[in-house]
Amino acid sequence: MGNPERAMDFIRLDAGSNWFNGNVIPFLLREGKLGEAREAFQKLPADSDYIKLYKGCFDRSSSTRSPSAELDHAIRERDALLEGNPDPENRYLFATDMAFCGEKDVALRLLKSAIEGKYCAYTALQKDPLLASLRGTPEFTQLLSAAKQCQDNFLAQRVQVPH
Repeated sequence: MGNPERAMDFIRLDAGSNWFNGNVIPFLLREGKLGEAREAFQKLPADSDYIKLYKGCFDRSSSTRSPSAELDHAIRERDALLEGNPDPENRYLFATDMAFCGEKDVALRLLKSAIEGKYCAYTALQKDPLLASLRGTPEFTQLLSAAKQCQDNFLAQRVQVPH
């Protein structure tokens, strides 16, 4: 909705929790606050699912290095978990992490899966800052068309359902 302050109000309701620590990082990245996102990363508990993933992504974003074996492993691990997850929104969210990490193929595949799972995200695909690196590619253009069709189908079906 373009109101990041209001979104942060909700995120802060659970400040200090593992949920907060994991969700504040992509929020800050979307706001372009890389330094603050790095600080939030430092507050993640050692057993957090995101430690290896974000460490590799932050390391990679500050250099031109290729992904580390640790990052590759973290991506494969998270990817395998999402394969069996019935909620397509989770695939979309991980796709945004992958786009930030420079893992374009993984991000595009996850976005396609999210849309096929009826997580249309048409507007989010156009506006989400974490997806900027994907925009302009032929694959992204196809995903945007699929998301628009998904949204149109949803809206058409919603009109037909009796209230």
